[in-house]
Amino acid sequence: MITAENVKDLFDYRDGKLFWKETVNSRAVKGNEAGTENVHGYRQIGYRGKLYLTHRLIWLWHTGEWPEDKIDHKAHDKLDNSIDALRDVDHATNQINRKGPQKNNGTGVLGVREKRNRFIASYRSKDIGSFKTLEEAAVARALAEIADPAHLRTAL
Repeated sequence: MITAENVKDLFDYRDGKLFWKETVNSRAVKGNEAGTENVHGYRQIGYRGKLYLTHRLIWLWHTGEWPEDKIDHKAHDKLDNSIDALRDVDHATNQINRKGPQKNNGTGVLGVREKRNRFIASYRSKDIGSFKTLEEAAVARALAEIADPAHLRTAL
């Protein structure tokens, strides 16, 4: 596994990007930005047969420690790996800071689902209430998010 010392030896960090300090092979050339964008839109770097997400390596570069759980891109920009744009969070918090609803969400509103001709608003895995209209449920969900001082989007 790559260590903080390895990362500092291999890369220079500038403006949220890692650059190779030395030429390692034909794809890893001194001075070039390290890594490529993966199918999920994150940058990744190959080192000794293993792929590492660039934002995790940048966290290691700055803190000297692997993240405890997930690295969250606070502003939802997967390619903004500047240390100020990243934070170490648990899985639940990372899920809450998603850009929008999941693809299988039938209402199109984050935290609102339809059940028996009613709209159920929920926040942090707890139901807030049942509403006649989607708009009422969406407002209730948004107010619950705003009222939570720990919510990442309200803390930016």
